[in-house]
Amino acid sequence: MKSALFLGLLAVASMAHAATYTLKVKATAKSAYQVQADITTNLPDGASLSVNLGLANQKPSDAFIGTDFQTVLVKGGRASILIDGTKRVMPVGSKLPAGTYDVEVSFYPNWEANRAVASRLGLQAPLEAVTQVRLGASGQSVSAAQNKIELQRWVRLNVNSGDRWDSAYYVAKLGPYTPLQLESGNPRVLKMLYFPKIDMTFMVNVVKNEIVVWRSGKANR
Repeated sequence: MKSALFLGLLAVASMAHAATYTLKVKATAKSAYQVQADITTNLPDGASLSVNLGLANQKPSDAFIGTDFQTVLVKGGRASILIDGTKRVMPVGSKLPAGTYDVEVSFYPNWEANRAVASRLGLQAPLEAVTQVRLGASGQSVSAAQNKIELQRWVRLNVNSGDRWDSAYYVAKLGPYTPLQLESGNPRVLKMLYFPKIDMTFMVNVVKNEIVVWRSGKANR
């Protein structure tokens, strides 16, 4: 049985060995939404890296604003990728607001694609690199985008088919609405009401005075 001292020394040696491997990233804004990420590292060829954008200074309780991760492989100590902020956007269906973004690069040793490399190098903990870039993106302010996301989440969690339609209540909560043309059904019974502030549409049965369904974006049916 290995002694606690031996295991401790082994862990220290492993940490020291892992510390010799590094990631560095340089980010350049190419357009309102696009960022070029140029990575340098002493990880070997074939190491798989995770790259994503995340709005800077987000709180753990905030709905994450950014992009889902993409992967890029190391070759010759380098890796480059163009991050398109109109794709893989989180929350899904939203648009990135104007602001400062963290460009995050990570090597995860527990990824299946990295296990052999990580084992050979003695890497057990992730390696990470972060830099920042300013994006014009949609032009919307961060506070407005966060408020919109929170209100959309409120609708998804609290508004259900059959709920009573109270115009004053929903206008106070979600802002004014605009009627849209109904494509299918009786327009005397069903109304499509679009809330620009949250980019969602309610179908309302005005005879029963109840909500039929809500949709993301503008909807006519």
